Amino acid sequence: MRFVRRAPLAGLLLLGGAAVIASTQPMPGLTTGVSRISAAAGMTSDRSAGTSVQATGTARQAAPTRAAAATSATSPTAPTPGSTPATTPAADGHDHSAPADATGAAAAGSAVAQAMQRRPIEDPPRGLVHAGLIPAAAGTPCEGGFELRGHPGWCSHGPDSAPAGIDVREPMTSEEIAQSAEVAAAAGGGTTSTGGTTLGQFICGGDGEAGPRVQALYVVAADRTDRYSTVLPDLKTFALTADATYARAAAVGGQVRHLRFVTTAPVNGSCDVSFTKVIIPAAADDDFGGTVDALAALGYNRTDRKYMIWADAAVYCGVGTLRTDTRPTQDNQNNVYNGYGRSDTRCWNYAETHELTHTLGASQRNAPHATVNYHCYDEYDLLCYSDGSGISMVITCPNSADNRELDCNKDDYFNVAPAPGSYLALNWNLANSRYLWSGTGTGTGTPPPTPDGTPPVAPTGLVATAGPGKATLTWAANTETDLSGYVITRNGAVLSRIGKVTTYTDTAVVPGTTYTYTIAATDNSGNVSPASPSASAVPEMVPSVTTSESVSGSFTQKSTSTVVTRTVAIGDTFAKVTASAKGQRAPQVTLTLVDSAGIVLAQQTGSAPSVSYRADAAMALSWKVSGSAGTSWSLALTYQK
Repeated sequence: MRFVRRAPLAGLLLLGGAAVIASTQPMPGLTTGVSRISAAAGMTSDRSAGTSVQATGTARQAAPTRAAAATSATSPTAPTPGSTPATTPAADGHDHSAPADATGAAAAGSAVAQAMQRRPIEDPPRGLVHAGLIPAAAGTPCEGGFELRGHPGWCSHGPDSAPAGIDVREPMTSEEIAQSAEVAAAAGGGTTSTGGTTLGQFICGGDGEAGPRVQALYVVAADRTDRYSTVLPDLKTFALTADATYARAAAVGGQVRHLRFVTTAPVNGSCDVSFTKVIIPAAADDDFGGTVDALAALGYNRTDRKYMIWADAAVYCGVGTLRTDTRPTQDNQNNVYNGYGRSDTRCWNYAETHELTHTLGASQRNAPHATVNYHCYDEYDLLCYSDGSGISMVITCPNSADNRELDCNKDDYFNVAPAPGSYLALNWNLANSRYLWSGTGTGTGTPPPTPDGTPPVAPTGLVATAGPGKATLTWAANTETDLSGYVITRNGAVLSRIGKVTTYTDTAVVPGTTYTYTIAATDNSGNVSPASPSASAVPEMVPSVTTSESVSGSFTQKSTSTVVTRTVAIGDTFAKVTASAKGQRAPQVTLTLVDSAGIVLAQQTGSAPSVSYRADAAMALSWKVSGSAGTSWSLALTYQK
């Protein structure tokens, strides 16, 4: 996705038909134009529609001044080795040119391993804030990416960065938001090589609430200015723009798709999107995990909802969740469980559609043009950009206006009519999402079958068996024909959501600690059964073997240090260096012990320095020996393995 500047709307970065305000100053000579926007979008100009929910919270300290914030922010980190500096502004702020070390799928095989070795880049001005996200462990569904804090199995690609020159910490004014909406309404949701789309009415179905829905939320923290009544008409325009993106993609295949928004009850065939204002505690907008936790505590955690969050905040450009599940069937986890996509003001009218598309399940990592970070590399496309995964961008859809297009070649994540045997015929295809209205011609389409409201029965036969460093769970299989999987709870908190299996091994344990588990079953409609009777286990200590070894060498003018890294088990470690050098009785050397994060655990300097450390978990430790050229050294190590 590429940003382009166009006159006469100076100060706007245009993304197809979308606009992100680059200047913090209002456009000269322009009014908000709210009534014109509402008319163009087929909406009323009522600024009071919607409901309101408030949570209590403590006030936080006042935000630093803009100058102070700019001074204290982390500087952008240098590019990943092997990549080239960004040369073209992009919708996400990333480079669309190709890193020198990879071309397309050639790098995909090692992409997960490479991603796990990289540390998240913190760059608050561009919205790269990883608080609330946890790097996913090897062997988990989110491996190489992130898990949402406190929600195992909820994957995230991490925050998308803002365009070059945009500081997300400077929230858009109400006037700028109105200008962005006016541009969106005038463009009709974006002009692409397949033609423009005229913004119209929201699609109605049922009572406006039943069944799977995309729920539009205006979220503001208790210590921020509440601008809901002012920006509501503009938010409706942004929501219609997102809907137009999906309608346009379906029209390419001669079919109909629209977002299944929560709406008002239809009257004479017309309805309006139901925006809900949610006030969260003061600090809950500081990171994505805090926002999701606050919303869930207020009841915004229905399994049949994708929450499209317009956050009146200044932390991110956009960030969202998805689930790693490539199955093409309706019980795909992206189709059964809820999701959260948050966009902050500086990226309104772009990021919300991008993040919603993630929550619907795009792009899975096995897609033909996927990156490890759940994006794609065949430009121009709503989800494609050079996202730091080490894969080169390839221009296969040369019209840059297609940066608002869903799956420009219709071969990675969205196609209403995939060819038999093609990737999207055999894997998860967003065009089949139950969060979309569907049809085969013109008109409003028809909804998918309404999910049933009958939950599965509680699982039976749960047994927890302790083992060295683990607890293994087994249970009897449920027999419901629409069973989709199970939810495992440990000590009262959700541990994992899994498919239709009857065993699970918990290795994230501390030996000697009692863990109590329950299992609940889920079905394709998102219903959850009562919990099973509980079962407990106390994981055992992992047997370890004391290992001793010696490593030696000599320092030269070009190399005056060396590092020895070992993976150790729980237990004591000890290291000692002896040194010698011609003409010196007691040459000085330094022995430093660091963990995998680079934190110094122990250090000593002398002619025979030694360090000891007790590992309370399996971990990688590194011993660094440094000294003067001409010094010979010998490192003796003892550790548990």
